[in-house]
Amino acid sequence: MLGLKNRFIFLLLIFPLLSFSSQQGYLINKAVQNRLFESHIWQRLLHLTPQKEPSIANKTFLLSYPTFTPKKELIETINHFFKRPQSICKYPARYYWLKKNLEEANFNFPTYECQEFNQYLQKTDLERLELVFVSENVTNPSSMMGHTFFKLSSHENQGERRINAISFFTLIDTSNPFILIPKSTIIGMKGFFVLSPYRKQMERYLYEEERNIWEYELNLSAEEKRLIYYHFWELKDIDIRYLFTGFNCATIIDDMLGITDKSYNNDSNLWITPKDVIKKAYSRKLIRKMKLVPSKKWEIKMLSEALDNKRVEDIYTILYQKAFNKLKDYQFSKDSKIKAIEKKLILAYIQSQYYKKEMTKIELEDVKKILQQESHEIQYDIDLSSYKNPIYTSNDSQLSLSYQNNNLHIKILPASNRLYDDNREYFGETRLKIGELDLEINEKGIKVDAFELFNMKSLNPVDAFNHDFSREVKISYEKQYNQQLKPYHAYNISGAVGLTKQLSTDITLFSMLGGGLAYGDSELYPYIYPEFGMMIYEVFNMKSTLEYRYIYNQANSYHAYHNIHFEHSIFLDKQVRLGLGIDRKKSHGQVEDEYDFSLNWFF
Repeated sequence: MLGLKNRFIFLLLIFPLLSFSSQQGYLINKAVQNRLFESHIWQRLLHLTPQKEPSIANKTFLLSYPTFTPKKELIETINHFFKRPQSICKYPARYYWLKKNLEEANFNFPTYECQEFNQYLQKTDLERLELVFVSENVTNPSSMMGHTFFKLSSHENQGERRINAISFFTLIDTSNPFILIPKSTIIGMKGFFVLSPYRKQMERYLYEEERNIWEYELNLSAEEKRLIYYHFWELKDIDIRYLFTGFNCATIIDDMLGITDKSYNNDSNLWITPKDVIKKAYSRKLIRKMKLVPSKKWEIKMLSEALDNKRVEDIYTILYQKAFNKLKDYQFSKDSKIKAIEKKLILAYIQSQYYKKEMTKIELEDVKKILQQESHEIQYDIDLSSYKNPIYTSNDSQLSLSYQNNNLHIKILPASNRLYDDNREYFGETRLKIGELDLEINEKGIKVDAFELFNMKSLNPVDAFNHDFSREVKISYEKQYNQQLKPYHAYNISGAVGLTKQLSTDITLFSMLGGGLAYGDSELYPYIYPEFGMMIYEVFNMKSTLEYRYIYNQANSYHAYHNIHFEHSIFLDKQVRLGLGIDRKKSHGQVEDEYDFSLNWFF
């Protein structure tokens, strides 16, 4: 009788375990049979590359690491939910999605009380999810491609709304390009996935770095928002390596938005840039509406362009001299809209000076009172969102086919743009080339004709309100020329500084003084060059660029030569450019001309 009682107790103890194991096995079999591991949502939650390799390849994120496959990870995830229910708190997005796709009346997932995760849900209380793009600054290595992150807005509670930012970024601890470039492209740097107050982020970008912020409200279903929202939590403590050319702020967000459509990540990009993310979201109709929050520098530039130069100069003189009482007698335009722009320009400038601590709070309020004197005037809401919107730029990667003096050239530019591209949506004319490879093909075969590791040129037009210098930095393997204008290849690092003037919306002039150090033709040598140039945007979507350099002091002998380059571009659309280039070099009566016919595809 005692033995029967013991067996009965044993069955009572073991039956729940057998039932638990039965549910676990059934759900795993069902997940495999339904091939959930092939789902685009599952693969986006794992951040897989197009080759189905994990971008986050470590055991802090992948349960099946180092023998990872999407199928193994699916099985291990379900196993963990049953064997270690606390893992539900680490992977709430996986749990939510698997539970939704697998749970039945008689076969349920285990549950677990996740206190920290629940506190996260309560504190953020998500209602609206927005994609944010911060404009690029090509002169700063950490922001030369721009930055993108998510903005989370809570439900309104007693008239208040909590707004947070979730961002993936890295800390750059050096400005030395020889250290930064290998770290950021090959070795990788520690990545941080951080939740912080949105206002702090805004103030840093707008006032400290003077970069624009575009906010794009996303058109997502409640389930898509929840998956992304939960997935934020899954990434918070993960060891992630940040790579500018591999896994950056853009790729991680692109993966998240990829849950919306299985074809979302079919686009071919050499790497994903922040601008690629917002353009793809826009083309896939994921953006419901957009808003620009401009930096004061940008706003001043835009408003100045809407006024004639005389009025801009008059306003600047009053403000620069702090002769604010003169504003009371200033003859504003009789046109109500122009008058509104004038007042908005004054307000933008004094706010800029206040943020820079070059104007007191009292002075700021005094000028505001003067501007508000005429209460009866018509109020105009000036929309800035269509002014140089990154959505309308060309794509960041280029493939170029060109015919140069009987040779075929193939140029591959992973990122980002050339000086003769359509740069009208940028703040000033810019060039940013990272890793451009130029292959020459002729009857002798294929060779590397040039490689530009990094080439940045920023032409910021000076005006009454902006006095920034234009700058250029280049690290390259390129052709240079001896006294007889014979080419040879050299390793080169160079830089320049100068001034740019915008004569009109379509005409820009610049002048620079530069110098460099090169090794070629068996010699290490310095050189200097003054440079002058002009860019004109013409009718029928065309652009002409003219550049002149006088290059002095190169290898083997002290010599100089003149170099004139003309480039004419025809933009068939945002993806295709036709180009005609003419390059002339002249030295001691010798002249060498090169002609270039090119076709560029932006992708």
